[in-house]
Amino acid sequence: MTTRKQRRVRSLLTRIGIVALLLGVAIGVYRVIWPPVKSPTDVAYEVGAHYGDVHPRIVAVESTSTDNIPHDPMYFMTIEGRFHKGRQIVRYVSFSALADRTYVWGVQGYNKAGSPDWSENELEPLPPL
Repeated sequence: MTTRKQRRVRSLLTRIGIVALLLGVAIGVYRVIWPPVKSPTDVAYEVGAHYGDVHPRIVAVESTSTDNIPHDPMYFMTIEGRFHKGRQIVRYVSFSALADRTYVWGVQGYNKAGSPDWSENELEPLPPL
């Protein structure tokens, strides 16, 4: 036979459990609808690593959003380092990247003088670090 105090504690614990469950569902839905946004540094390291430099320096970054709905956050970036595509080595890489998932396009590799040496249409997905 349970006492009145035990029933109150059990009822309170049930309510806490329901609130925790609802909070967990809400956080899961939020992360699906609004995935976490990567920082420019995260994107620079992923692209740099893809082209052979794990410590690129960000030269320029512009934070904006895509033109089409749902207006995803994105970056226009230029990074500096020692990057290669095959045997071609460049000093600068410019590209566009979505900030909420790993999708990069319009990649241009430039030599020290600023002349374009190579380009790539898109990188999807980048290999994980």
